[in-house]
Amino acid sequence: MAIISERKTKRFAKHHLFALILCILSILVFSLILWMVVSENKILFLDFLINQSVSAFHGEIITWVMIFFTNIISPFVFAFLLIVLLFVFVYMKKFYSAVLLFFSILAGFLSGLLIKFLVYRLRPANVLIEFSGSSFPSGHATMAVIFFSLVIYSFKYEIKNKFARYLFIVCSILLFLIIGFSRIYLNVHWFSDVIAGFFLGIFWLTLLILLFKIVNLDKIIDKKFKETIQAQD
Repeated sequence: MAIISERKTKRFAKHHLFALILCILSILVFSLILWMVVSENKILFLDFLINQSVSAFHGEIITWVMIFFTNIISPFVFAFLLIVLLFVFVYMKKFYSAVLLFFSILAGFLSGLLIKFLVYRLRPANVLIEFSGSSFPSGHATMAVIFFSLVIYSFKYEIKNKFARYLFIVCSILLFLIIGFSRIYLNVHWFSDVIAGFFLGIFWLTLLILLFKIVNLDKIIDKKFKETIQAQD
């Protein structure tokens, strides 16, 4: 029994060390930012400085572009994207990825709502678009980093050409970074809201990946779904 456990530990450490490091690092950074926000707003000076610096570059065209990117995570558009991605996962028989998407989005959404309720941080006063509710953490940043990171995680090895794979990864990363920046540019979030949202999303995604892998849930899910489909055929 001890030998089997040791083998599982070694296999886990070998293949998922990066996810483990990311998981620990992300919750530590998020906790630090949270402490700085609730502890007499120790990070407010940096937030205000970035808010004013970004506001100096406001322009009609770039504002339209930022609104476009921020609307990718608007409720209806994002719900549509989630449904499409779920259908793609099912079509490609990536059932584990579909389950991972569901639970990571759910965990990120619910934890974000709870923290918003408990912290209730006011948004910047100079917002460019109407937005209500608590500012910390950025739900857009949390959802964006979970969605596009999971896209990378699920499809990167489907792309055989190395250049195309790297381009796919870079573009996916740029998308969630631009969405995060759009929240700062539009002054609906402070800088620390967005960074905290990113790390909250990374934490949940990496934690669930690690938990699923520890109990081999990825293989169990794929096997069960495939058996169900074969039985129906």
